Amino acid sequence: MDRPVHVAATPDKAVVLTAAARRVRATRSLGLAEDAEGDFVFHYYPEEEVLQWVVARDFRCFSPGSAFFFPELERQWRDRPWSDGTDLPVITPSSFASSPIVFLMSPAVAAGVGAVDRGLGWADLFDPTRPLRFMHAHARSGDGLAVVTAAYNAGLKELGATSLDDAGPALDRLMAGVQERIVEYGPDDATVIDRAAAGGDWRADVVLVQERSALAALARHPGLHAVLVHPEGDSSWVDQEICLVEPTATSLERESSGALVEALRSPEMAGVLRGEGWRPLGAELGTATDTAQLMEAQPTSVTERVGVIGAATPPAAQMPPRLVRVLRNRWSETKRAAEVCLVIDVSGSMSGSKLAAAERGAEGFLDRLEGADPHISLVAFADSAQVLVPLSSLHPVRSDVVDRLRRLQGGGQTALLDGVDRALTLLQSGDPAHLKAIVLLTDGEENNSTISLPALEERLRGCGCLFFAIGYGQGADVALLDRLAGATGGHSAASDEYHVDKIYGALTAHL
Repeated sequence: MDRPVHVAATPDKAVVLTAAARRVRATRSLGLAEDAEGDFVFHYYPEEEVLQWVVARDFRCFSPGSAFFFPELERQWRDRPWSDGTDLPVITPSSFASSPIVFLMSPAVAAGVGAVDRGLGWADLFDPTRPLRFMHAHARSGDGLAVVTAAYNAGLKELGATSLDDAGPALDRLMAGVQERIVEYGPDDATVIDRAAAGGDWRADVVLVQERSALAALARHPGLHAVLVHPEGDSSWVDQEICLVEPTATSLERESSGALVEALRSPEMAGVLRGEGWRPLGAELGTATDTAQLMEAQPTSVTERVGVIGAATPPAAQMPPRLVRVLRNRWSETKRAAEVCLVIDVSGSMSGSKLAAAERGAEGFLDRLEGADPHISLVAFADSAQVLVPLSSLHPVRSDVVDRLRRLQGGGQTALLDGVDRALTLLQSGDPAHLKAIVLLTDGEENNSTISLPALEERLRGCGCLFFAIGYGQGADVALLDRLAGATGGHSAASDEYHVDKIYGALTAHL
């Protein structure tokens, strides 16, 4: 990949990267092609796939979702089959724009908690007497890790501490107090906002996201009305970067990426960046003037539906990647614990490779389920529903769950509703302080349950459990799965046996 330079990037940067490439051509052409974008070929993928391609050594120049990509890249790098865990890449990042972490709220909640009159800060979120419900992205993602870092940074200031050692266990208790009020996590900012404000019926009081993500969501949902609250005092900011993998990057890639960064940082690009919801780096970053310029660059269809509170948001000191990795691990121990019931269709149509793929996907789900003490249970259904593993702490029973999964055999009818009913009963016997979720996989249609659909829907409404379903193959009753998911605020996804493990893994980001 020498000529032109190939760049892996997240799709949200398409507009700014294309504009910057045109500027490179106009100002200091590298002479590789006649067309404006000829110096570069941009390949757009979700952030996790961007990192996968970098790990696979297919790209040496890339633009991840944010500057908080390091821990996930290192995890993927260490997981390579040929890695000994020590040959980590050397990444040279160059920042070109940024966005603060903000509180996204419904207008009614913002008025109710007094944010409209006096603003809102992290101290208000830490206050246990305020019954606020939160949502933010899982810290496995760069979006979530940015929020977690912002929360820890604010927690240090709240405790008057200058270091993690100085704060001690009090900092973890402060974080746990926020996490225990989490309604649901998500794989990224966009998904969290979509699920938090679906249909205008807000499931959370405060959604912790990047400002840019909030503006993009408002553009994506023309019926959404919201308030953007910039936290009182300073706030953590999330930089956008062009990165090189050293020492394997070529001289052409170094020269080209340098020209691209220079173009992105130029005054002529400021309007393009603001139009896409990012703030250009510079002396005015985080001032009221900077905020006013950002909002002026948004379409009227967005600005007429969003209120802005606390316009001046100076950037807090950025934490080094080493410290961010430490916070990522500490968060995993303080996040809200999850109780999950895996419900698997073992009817006759699931026999063979389908069931084998489902078992592998479920095992992968167990591997990616995080937290100090996640709980798991296992229900299988065919002619009837059977509890194979009661609700138990995952770590002591993991081998038993895996053994049960590997011994599943297909045969019989499809008592899908009874399987969900049994799962719900198991979860309702657990700890009410935990996040609860039913994760169901089926390839067929309900035909043998004793409970009726209306009765099960009534049980699901208000149960406090999320329902996630994987519709496996062409025969799955997608309408039924959507109806069950709708009763709990969950969702369903379609899959085949080649992608079921990926979907299982993605669902852990909600827990």
